[in-house]
Amino acid sequence: MKYTAIPIIAALLFLAGCVKDTGNYTYDAVDETAPVITSTLAESYEAISLDQFVIDPQIAGNEDDYTYAWYVYPTNHTGIPYDTLGYERKLDYLVSIKSGIYALIFKVTSKENGTSVYQRSTLNVSSIFGKGFFVNKYANGHTDVDFVDRYGVVNPNILEQLNGEGLPGHPIRAGYTPNQYYYEVEDSEGNKVRLLAQSAYVVCSDEDMRIYNGDNLELLKAWDDAFLEVPAVKKPEGVWASTGGFMLKNNNALHFINNNGYTVGMFGYPYPSDDYKYAPQVSIGYGGYCLFDENAGTFLGYYPGKNTPLTEAYPFGVGHNYVDYDLTWMATRPFYSILSSNSYAIIKSRVDNSSLLVSIWASYIQSNMFVFNEEFVIPSTTGLADGKLFTSHGGGSVSTIVAGHEIIYYSNGDNKVHYYNIRNQTEKTDAITIPADEQIVYIEHAYDFAYNVNLFIVLSSKGGGWTVRAYDMVGTTYDIQPSPSATYSGDGVAVNLVYRHPDIAYSF
Repeated sequence: MKYTAIPIIAALLFLAGCVKDTGNYTYDAVDETAPVITSTLAESYEAISLDQFVIDPQIAGNEDDYTYAWYVYPTNHTGIPYDTLGYERKLDYLVSIKSGIYALIFKVTSKENGTSVYQRSTLNVSSIFGKGFFVNKYANGHTDVDFVDRYGVVNPNILEQLNGEGLPGHPIRAGYTPNQYYYEVEDSEGNKVRLLAQSAYVVCSDEDMRIYNGDNLELLKAWDDAFLEVPAVKKPEGVWASTGGFMLKNNNALHFINNNGYTVGMFGYPYPSDDYKYAPQVSIGYGGYCLFDENAGTFLGYYPGKNTPLTEAYPFGVGHNYVDYDLTWMATRPFYSILSSNSYAIIKSRVDNSSLLVSIWASYIQSNMFVFNEEFVIPSTTGLADGKLFTSHGGGSVSTIVAGHEIIYYSNGDNKVHYYNIRNQTEKTDAITIPADEQIVYIEHAYDFAYNVNLFIVLSSKGGGWTVRAYDMVGTTYDIQPSPSATYSGDGVAVNLVYRHPDIAYSF
């Protein structure tokens, strides 16, 4: 097992503003007097925050006869400022700009006559934390996170490493979004500056919740700073990320951070919970959230900006017919980037122990619609009815659900993963088998249609340690390769994980 530490970054170097070109040129023959760049920039480059980024272009003639400038401007992120990266022919830059996609410009200007030439490329910057596995675990009496980076290196206890401590209590959930967090900071003169569309990683234990910078894991807000009004009872029950920001469940009440900025990076006032009893699981539909009330047997749709839940579903009456049912599992079926597909829910009758699987289009919640797609009876002969851990196969879209595979993967919490085909009601057992002395604690199909992310992840526990196994899928099918493509291990009692990929916009 290989471990390394991620150093605490005390400060980042931000360079001066963009180059200004006066354009007051006098010359005769441009093809004779303009600078000549004899090499060509690549179409695109990848860079990682806090790593050195080097480009060494070649110039015709004496390079001392010219001045140089490298600068970038964001192509997809209005919250990122323009920046100049360097003034030398050779760019040798410690990457300190925010994660994002930039136009990269190389400018060469003649000292003799002021003529300039340019080359343009695309620069995709991601944090070292932008790709990898965030394993939520309990160790040494507190919650912390082990991070497996893109190079396969296990970095233990990164919250303690970077901030001096983890969270009290046992881990519940964590959520990440790259550009949905708005918050304020004070500058050196005491003026408040609002930062727009930032990345954030929120970690929740059963005793605490904290908000971290998504690029460098610096603590941004502890519990007492994270609410417009701090709850009277501190009993966190989970946090979920979406394109709308974050939702926290605390003491059976819901608090939202909305990406339109009105809460300024803090969770808002609790939504009235009436006599609801929210089940632990939540599914996401774009910026909306779907929950299940176990008192009334009703699915509820929430969207920040509305202070009451959606209860009227289409078709009308559906969604209210589950009195005396408990929610076994509910989650979002991933599709691509910031978009989700439908959600699945498994509910079990308290009367006869029978189970139903419900397909819900939670994506319409933010449009004040709550749509139920289909309902399936789970045969008592299948192991799905008694599963303990679940994930759905990614794919499909809101309008074309059948475009993806209607597959639910499940485990009984032993050392095996199975799957059930909803449409034809067939089952495959032992799709994955890990060593018998390990216990599976979490499974996930990490999927993104647009960027070809297609990875099956199994997190297991053994004694006081954890193991992550990543499996490739068999082509475009729902079958999983029998042997893992990568395996990582660490210390601590793991409960779940967040898989981050720079092409997946948020992790729920």
